[in-house]
Amino acid sequence: MEFIGEQVAEWIKRKNDDALAKYLMSSVHHGKPGVPQAIKVQVIALIRELSTEPQQLVWAKKLMRREENMARQVACGLVAAGWDRDREGTEKRMRALAEDEDWGVREWAVDPFADILGRNFEHVLELYRGGVENGSEALRRAIALALSARARGRDESQARPMLEVLALLMPMPGNYLQKNLGPFVVGGGFLSRFPKQTLSFLRQQSRKKDENVRWNVAMAFTTAAARKHSTDGAEILEQLSSDDRPRIVRALAKARKNLS
Repeated sequence: MEFIGEQVAEWIKRKNDDALAKYLMSSVHHGKPGVPQAIKVQVIALIRELSTEPQQLVWAKKLMRREENMARQVACGLVAAGWDRDREGTEKRMRALAEDEDWGVREWAVDPFADILGRNFEHVLELYRGGVENGSEALRRAIALALSARARGRDESQARPMLEVLALLMPMPGNYLQKNLGPFVVGGGFLSRFPKQTLSFLRQQSRKKDENVRWNVAMAFTTAAARKHSTDGAEILEQLSSDDRPRIVRALAKARKNLS
Protein backbone atom coordinates (compact mmCIF):
# COMPACT_ATOMS: atom_id res chain seq x y z
CA MET A 1 0.00 0.00 0.00
CA GLU A 2 1.37 3.39 -1.00
CA PHE A 3 1.24 6.46 1.19
CA ILE A 4 -0.97 9.13 -0.42
CA GLY A 5 0.87 12.04 1.16
CA GLU A 6 -0.74 14.88 -0.80
CA GLN A 7 -4.25 13.68 -0.01
CA VAL A 8 -3.42 13.15 3.66
CA ALA A 9 -1.90 16.64 3.81
CA GLU A 10 -5.14 18.06 2.40
CA TRP A 11 -7.19 16.26 5.07
CA ILE A 12 -4.87 17.59 7.75
CA LYS A 13 -5.21 21.16 6.49
CA ARG A 14 -9.01 20.81 6.38
CA LYS A 15 -9.06 19.15 9.83
CA ASN A 16 -10.96 16.26 8.27
CA ASP A 17 -10.55 13.46 10.80
CA ASP A 18 -13.40 11.48 9.20
CA ALA A 19 -11.51 11.10 5.92
CA LEU A 20 -8.23 10.38 7.70
CA ALA A 21 -9.80 7.70 9.91
CA LYS A 22 -11.43 6.08 6.87
CA TYR A 23 -8.07 5.99 5.10
CA LEU A 24 -6.38 4.42 8.12
CA MET A 25 -8.92 1.57 7.95
CA SER A 26 -8.87 1.22 4.15
CA SER A 27 -6.48 -1.72 3.93
CA VAL A 28 -5.97 -5.15 5.45
CA HIS A 29 -2.73 -5.89 7.30
CA HIS A 30 -1.90 -9.28 8.81
CA GLY A 31 -5.50 -10.32 8.18
CA LYS A 32 -7.04 -7.40 10.08
CA PRO A 33 -8.52 -4.08 8.88
CA GLY A 34 -6.04 -1.23 8.94
CA VAL A 35 -3.00 0.19 7.19
CA PRO A 36 0.55 -1.08 7.83
CA GLN A 37 2.69 0.44 10.57
CA ALA A 38 4.80 2.39 8.08
CA ILE A 39 1.73 4.27 6.86
CA LYS A 40 0.73 5.23 10.41
CA VAL A 41 4.25 6.49 11.09
CA GLN A 42 4.09 8.63 7.96
CA VAL A 43 0.69 10.02 8.92
CA ILE A 44 1.99 10.99 12.37
CA ALA A 45 5.08 12.61 10.84
CA LEU A 46 2.97 14.63 8.41
CA ILE A 47 0.59 15.85 11.10
CA ARG A 48 3.61 16.95 13.15
CA GLU A 49 5.14 18.69 10.13
CA LEU A 50 1.99 20.60 9.20
CA SER A 51 0.72 21.38 12.71
CA THR A 52 1.80 23.38 15.72
CA GLU A 53 1.96 21.54 19.04
CA PRO A 54 -1.49 22.84 20.10
CA GLN A 55 -2.87 21.65 16.74
CA GLN A 56 -1.23 18.24 17.22
CA LEU A 57 -2.97 17.98 20.57
CA VAL A 58 -6.31 18.78 18.92
CA TRP A 59 -5.66 15.96 16.47
CA ALA A 60 -4.76 13.63 19.31
CA LYS A 61 -8.00 14.41 21.14
CA LYS A 62 -10.07 13.91 17.98
CA LEU A 63 -8.44 10.65 16.96
CA MET A 64 -8.41 9.03 20.39
CA ARG A 65 -12.19 9.53 20.65
CA ARG A 66 -12.84 7.66 17.41
CA GLU A 67 -14.03 4.06 17.24
CA GLU A 68 -11.43 3.13 14.59
CA ASN A 69 -8.50 1.52 16.40
CA MET A 70 -6.04 2.74 13.75
CA ALA A 71 -7.06 6.33 14.51
CA ARG A 72 -6.42 5.79 18.21
CA GLN A 73 -3.03 4.30 17.42
CA VAL A 74 -2.08 7.43 15.48
CA ALA A 75 -3.31 9.52 18.42
CA CYS A 76 -0.61 7.87 20.53
CA GLY A 77 2.04 9.48 18.36
CA LEU A 78 0.58 12.96 18.95
CA VAL A 79 -0.70 13.00 22.52
CA ALA A 80 2.63 14.00 24.11
CA ALA A 81 2.45 17.33 22.25
CA GLY A 82 0.31 18.62 25.11
CA TRP A 83 2.82 17.81 27.84
CA ASP A 84 4.41 21.26 28.24
CA ARG A 85 1.06 23.11 28.33
CA ASP A 86 -1.28 20.68 30.07
CA ARG A 87 0.58 18.01 32.01
CA GLU A 88 -2.36 16.77 34.03
CA GLY A 89 -4.60 16.47 30.99
CA THR A 90 -1.87 14.83 28.94
CA GLU A 91 -1.21 12.31 31.68
CA LYS A 92 -4.91 11.37 31.76
CA ARG A 93 -5.05 10.99 27.98
CA MET A 94 -1.91 8.84 27.96
CA ARG A 95 -3.36 6.64 30.67
CA ALA A 96 -6.57 6.20 28.68
CA LEU A 97 -4.58 5.09 25.64
CA ALA A 98 -2.46 2.72 27.73
CA GLU A 99 -5.69 1.15 29.02
CA ASP A 100 -7.44 1.05 25.63
CA GLU A 101 -9.45 -2.07 24.79
CA ASP A 102 -7.41 -2.60 21.63
CA TRP A 103 -4.09 -4.40 22.01
CA GLY A 104 -2.51 -2.42 19.17
CA VAL A 105 -3.39 0.90 20.78
CA ARG A 106 -1.82 -0.25 24.04
CA GLU A 107 1.36 -1.09 22.14
CA TRP A 108 1.52 2.33 20.49
CA ALA A 109 0.72 4.00 23.83
CA VAL A 110 4.18 3.10 25.16
CA ASP A 111 5.81 5.71 22.89
CA PRO A 112 4.43 8.85 24.60
CA PHE A 113 5.35 7.40 28.01
CA ALA A 114 8.95 7.04 26.81
CA ASP A 115 8.81 10.45 25.14
CA ILE A 116 7.91 12.48 28.21
CA LEU A 117 10.37 10.50 30.36
CA GLY A 118 13.12 11.73 28.08
CA ARG A 119 11.93 15.34 28.39
CA ASN A 120 11.80 15.62 32.20
CA PHE A 121 13.34 12.50 33.69
CA GLU A 122 13.17 13.10 37.45
CA HIS A 123 9.69 14.61 37.51
CA VAL A 124 8.16 12.02 35.18
CA LEU A 125 9.84 9.11 36.94
CA GLU A 126 8.18 10.26 40.17
CA LEU A 127 4.83 10.27 38.38
CA TYR A 128 5.53 6.74 37.22
CA ARG A 129 6.18 5.62 40.79
CA GLY A 130 2.65 6.72 41.60
CA GLY A 131 1.34 4.96 38.50
CA VAL A 132 3.01 1.72 39.56
CA GLU A 133 1.65 1.91 43.10
CA ASN A 134 -1.91 2.97 42.23
CA GLY A 135 -2.48 2.22 38.54
CA SER A 136 -3.94 -0.60 36.51
CA GLU A 137 -1.98 -3.54 35.15
CA ALA A 138 -2.06 -2.00 31.66
CA LEU A 139 -0.64 1.28 32.97
CA ARG A 140 2.11 -0.56 34.85
CA ARG A 141 3.02 -2.43 31.69
CA ALA A 142 3.24 0.80 29.67
CA ILE A 143 5.52 2.29 32.32
CA ALA A 144 7.74 -0.81 32.37
CA LEU A 145 8.13 -0.76 28.59
CA ALA A 146 8.78 3.00 28.62
CA LEU A 147 11.62 2.42 31.09
CA SER A 148 13.05 -0.21 28.76
CA ALA A 149 12.85 2.22 25.86
CA ARG A 150 14.60 4.89 27.92
CA ALA A 151 17.35 2.41 28.81
CA ARG A 152 18.39 2.43 25.14
CA GLY A 153 20.00 5.81 25.81
CA ARG A 154 22.51 4.04 28.10
CA ASP A 155 22.63 7.00 30.51
CA GLU A 156 24.37 5.46 33.52
CA SER A 157 23.05 8.16 35.86
CA GLN A 158 19.48 7.07 35.10
CA ALA A 159 20.00 3.33 35.60
CA ARG A 160 19.62 3.19 39.38
CA PRO A 161 16.46 5.32 39.69
CA MET A 162 14.81 3.38 36.89
CA LEU A 163 15.74 0.08 38.53
CA GLU A 164 14.15 1.36 41.74
CA VAL A 165 10.87 1.73 39.85
CA LEU A 166 11.33 -1.75 38.38
CA ALA A 167 11.73 -3.04 41.95
CA LEU A 168 8.22 -1.74 42.66
CA LEU A 169 6.93 -3.55 39.58
CA MET A 170 8.58 -6.92 40.25
CA PRO A 171 5.95 -8.24 42.75
CA MET A 172 2.95 -6.73 40.95
CA PRO A 173 0.37 -9.30 39.79
CA GLY A 174 -0.91 -9.93 36.29
CA ASN A 175 0.26 -12.10 33.40
CA TYR A 176 0.04 -9.17 30.98
CA LEU A 177 2.61 -7.27 33.02
CA GLN A 178 4.74 -10.20 34.12
CA LYS A 179 5.37 -11.72 30.69
CA ASN A 180 6.89 -8.40 29.59
CA LEU A 181 8.70 -7.43 32.80
CA GLY A 182 11.24 -10.14 33.65
CA PRO A 183 12.17 -11.51 30.24
CA PHE A 184 11.78 -8.40 28.10
CA VAL A 185 12.27 -5.28 30.23
CA VAL A 186 14.77 -6.53 32.82
CA GLY A 187 16.51 -9.26 30.85
CA GLY A 188 16.31 -7.84 27.35
CA GLY A 189 16.39 -4.12 28.06
CA PHE A 190 18.31 -3.38 31.25
CA LEU A 191 20.68 -6.35 31.39
CA SER A 192 21.96 -5.59 27.90
CA ARG A 193 22.45 -1.85 28.56
CA PHE A 194 23.33 -1.66 32.27
CA PRO A 195 24.79 -5.11 33.04
CA LYS A 196 26.63 -4.24 36.26
CA GLN A 197 23.72 -2.40 37.87
CA THR A 198 21.17 -4.93 36.65
CA LEU A 199 23.08 -7.95 37.95
CA SER A 200 23.33 -6.25 41.34
CA PHE A 201 19.60 -5.53 41.18
CA LEU A 202 18.81 -9.17 40.35
CA ARG A 203 20.98 -10.42 43.22
CA GLN A 204 19.02 -8.26 45.64
CA GLN A 205 15.69 -9.32 44.19
CA SER A 206 16.61 -13.02 44.29
CA ARG A 207 16.69 -12.85 48.11
CA LYS A 208 13.01 -11.97 48.25
CA LYS A 209 10.41 -14.68 48.75
CA ASP A 210 7.61 -13.25 46.60
CA GLU A 211 6.73 -15.62 43.75
CA ASN A 212 6.35 -12.91 41.11
CA VAL A 213 9.69 -11.37 42.05
CA ARG A 214 11.48 -14.71 41.88
CA TRP A 215 9.83 -15.62 38.58
CA ASN A 216 10.94 -12.30 37.08
CA VAL A 217 14.50 -12.84 38.31
CA ALA A 218 14.68 -16.27 36.73
CA MET A 219 13.07 -15.14 33.47
CA ALA A 220 15.56 -12.28 33.14
CA PHE A 221 18.14 -14.99 32.42
CA THR A 222 16.17 -16.54 29.56
CA THR A 223 17.25 -13.80 27.15
CA ALA A 224 20.11 -13.63 24.67
CA ALA A 225 21.69 -10.78 26.67
CA ALA A 226 21.89 -13.04 29.74
CA ARG A 227 24.21 -15.51 27.98
CA LYS A 228 27.07 -13.02 28.36
CA HIS A 229 26.69 -13.30 32.14
CA SER A 230 26.42 -17.05 32.62
CA THR A 231 28.64 -17.18 35.75
CA ASP A 232 26.83 -14.37 37.54
CA GLY A 233 23.53 -15.74 36.32
CA ALA A 234 24.21 -19.20 37.69
CA GLU A 235 25.08 -17.73 41.09
CA ILE A 236 21.90 -15.67 41.19
CA LEU A 237 19.72 -18.57 40.06
CA GLU A 238 21.21 -20.70 42.82
CA GLN A 239 19.45 -18.39 45.29
CA LEU A 240 16.17 -19.71 43.87
CA SER A 241 17.10 -23.39 43.65
CA SER A 242 15.35 -24.45 46.87
CA ASP A 243 12.04 -22.91 45.75
CA ASP A 244 9.76 -25.81 44.76
CA ARG A 245 6.84 -23.76 43.50
CA PRO A 246 6.07 -25.11 39.98
CA ARG A 247 6.17 -21.71 38.29
CA ILE A 248 9.62 -21.00 39.73
CA VAL A 249 10.89 -24.48 38.92
CA ARG A 250 9.86 -24.06 35.27
CA ALA A 251 11.40 -20.60 35.00
CA LEU A 252 14.65 -21.85 36.57
CA ALA A 253 14.87 -24.73 34.13
CA LYS A 254 14.35 -22.39 31.18
CA ALA A 255 16.94 -19.93 32.47
CA ARG A 256 19.56 -22.59 33.14
CA LYS A 257 19.05 -24.10 29.71
CA ASN A 258 19.58 -20.66 28.17
CA LEU A 259 22.78 -19.99 30.15
CA SER A 260 24.22 -23.42 29.34
